[in-house]
Amino acid sequence: MKLINRETIFLCSFFIVLYLISSCEQVKPLKNTTDCDNMNLKSNVCLVIQENFDVQDGKETNSNTIILKFNHLKNLLKKIKGKEITSYSYDDSGRLIVEKHSKDIITLSGETDFINLSDYKKYYYKGDNVFPFKIEEYYGNENNLNATTFIERDKYNYKTKTIKVEYKREPISNEAINDTTIISFKNNGNNIYTEIEIKQGKRILLEKYQINKHGQITSKHIKDLNVIVDTIPT
Repeated sequence: MKLINRETIFLCSFFIVLYLISSCEQVKPLKNTTDCDNMNLKSNVCLVIQENFDVQDGKETNSNTIILKFNHLKNLLKKIKGKEITSYSYDDSGRLIVEKHSKDIITLSGETDFINLSDYKKYYYKGDNVFPFKIEEYYGNENNLNATTFIERDKYNYKTKTIKVEYKREPISNEAINDTTIISFKNNGNNIYTEIEIKQGKRILLEKYQINKHGQITSKHIKDLNVIVDTIPT
């Protein structure tokens, strides 16, 4: 009887271990941190005012203020830096769906005046995934689509490729000319990207990174695959 019990316990333990191993293999690196967490703000923060000063000869020469506002889910709601404002909108699951950026610039006319320029990005998701598979960039209004980025991921949700198509027109003939940039990512299995290949037209750049055990980049090497000349790793 004891022998049977031991065999039963062993078999159960064996299958539990197999189950845990298979479960770990399916674990996806889902985004489970908020903007507050990423900024090391541990409590429920609603407002941060950051002032940066330039000091010369012991005197303050100029300063700039950055204001960060957070929502009740501890995600960034608005960033204000001078005349630049970036606002963020989320769905009911807390996923970013719109990022809008606007700023006032001085006109080139004789009178000093400001005009407002705005652009925004829209993020699209599949099912319950917390990572977007498509990002659209607009300039000014809903009818002016500037670019679309498609994002591919592996079964662990690691980003493997992005394809960005920029929609442009030839100034004189008004003929559509689209630019496509393809970026391929290679990671070491811990969502730390060690190699990036960038294709834009006929040009291909290869970036390689050395990363220490803390996930920090210790060196970067960029090589243009279309020319013989190579850069020195830094």
